[in-house]
Amino acid sequence: MTTSTEIIEKWSKKPQDIEDIKETRTADIVIVGAGLGGMVAAAKASELGSTIVIDKMPHIAAVRQAEWAFDSKFQRDAGKTFTAEERETIIGDLMRDDHWSMANQAVVTSFVDQSGPLIDWIKPIIEENSDIRLELEPGWGPYGISYGRPGYPEPDWFVPLKKYMEKNGAQIILNMRGEQLVQDGNGKVTGIIAKNEAGEYIRYNANKGVILTTGSFGKNQEMMEDFYPREERYSHDMFYPQSTGDGHIMALQAGADMESIAWGDSFLTSDVRFNNHTNSTSLADIVYWPAYACLPQLYVNHNGERFINEGGYKAGENPLFCDTANEMRIADGIFWQTPDNKAWSIFDDKTEEKLDKKAKTKENGVLHIGGVTTSWPSPGMNNRKKLERDVKDGITVKADTIEELAAKINVPVDKLKATVKRYNEMCAQGTDSDFIKEPIWLNSIDEGPFYASRITSTPCCTRGGIVIGPHGQVMDRKGRPIEGLYAGGTTAGSALGWQTTINICIVSQMFGWLGVQDAYGVLKTPIHSYEKLV
Repeated sequence: MTTSTEIIEKWSKKPQDIEDIKETRTADIVIVGAGLGGMVAAAKASELGSTIVIDKMPHIAAVRQAEWAFDSKFQRDAGKTFTAEERETIIGDLMRDDHWSMANQAVVTSFVDQSGPLIDWIKPIIEENSDIRLELEPGWGPYGISYGRPGYPEPDWFVPLKKYMEKNGAQIILNMRGEQLVQDGNGKVTGIIAKNEAGEYIRYNANKGVILTTGSFGKNQEMMEDFYPREERYSHDMFYPQSTGDGHIMALQAGADMESIAWGDSFLTSDVRFNNHTNSTSLADIVYWPAYACLPQLYVNHNGERFINEGGYKAGENPLFCDTANEMRIADGIFWQTPDNKAWSIFDDKTEEKLDKKAKTKENGVLHIGGVTTSWPSPGMNNRKKLERDVKDGITVKADTIEELAAKINVPVDKLKATVKRYNEMCAQGTDSDFIKEPIWLNSIDEGPFYASRITSTPCCTRGGIVIGPHGQVMDRKGRPIEGLYAGGTTAGSALGWQTTINICIVSQMFGWLGVQDAYGVLKTPIHSYEKLV
């Protein structure tokens, strides 16, 4: 899946060669970007030879809480086993249902098959260098692994990796921005030229390969206009400030191909931004999740009309766990379907009590609402104290009647009254005949006071990227690998299509890690437990 020739040629124009080199250094592997993909790749590279990691930021940022693995020894030891049929189903489902066949199946298969070995490799590194412990995590689906310490995201997840790689002799050089790849006469990538804080150019020669893990391009306005569908539609984003597409641009200038569509995981967030409402200081724009509003409540557009199944796909094993994948699907729905990428979330004063009552009617019922966003970035997201604060600060509107609420949020009173009336009728019947929302989320809006909070779709990353092969090799526009060049993290494409249920952060670890092994010629095909039984 490639983009138009005109756009590719635009971004592929080679800059003038940088010749004013202050210093030259050499390593087997040079990794550009010390984020999630880069730190995992660097830890692996440090086992095999000399490693240099450069990053333009003054600090390392590599946040993670959980992973996705298939048939790892760790899972088998914990009693979770897999069959060959399950593997085929997983790959088929990812391609058909989640990627809409837009991804490269060889790359997707590589991800599935190598996810177990990656977890088995990384587990002892993390556990021997920190108090973090890996556990099976059903909340992340049947293939979930979590880092066993409370809190999302895990703020110091990368620390044990950093300790490990530095113990192995790897060097991390900050405030060093990659500027231009170095190629020989045959197009092989042999290094990279970077610029330090003083504006001096440093050349890093790579004996084995260069791994690009520089993140996405969400803060490169021109790239967003060329590659991100309906870029003009969103009003808020969660892109990190350093996400300027450096790796994409350098790869394209070296002859790489680029996917035609870049999308990204979008979250439902408040349309209001207040600096004092977030625990995160590293997001490009301040984002905030208002209390209760991002649950599958009644969503209406600017006309006061319902327009979507607010619950997305079916609930998981815990019927009141509104997981992140569902939230992202609904966020995408709001992005595409409403005229202004915004909606009003409508609920009443008893929304939590109604959910709690449903939970307690089930065996061992547990009220767990809100998914990941209950703790990130605003711990205890869905509670009355936070709701009261939201009302006070103007994030959520409160009214005694539906008529008053409609007037306050400037939607047609008659339309909103009719929408709520119809919604309540379906709640009483226990069947959503209009949009087929699951009954567990059908809760009437009939006990005042009533609330409305303006929510919007907020993208957090660009998912499309440089075309790669199954081992992270960067591919040229004729489908051939560019020798010596690899990509991982959100710089790499090919593993994901239009949407995904395997979080992009999980995929981000894989292909820099594989690229390092490919560069050294040591990549092994995993032997799955079910194969041993054949």
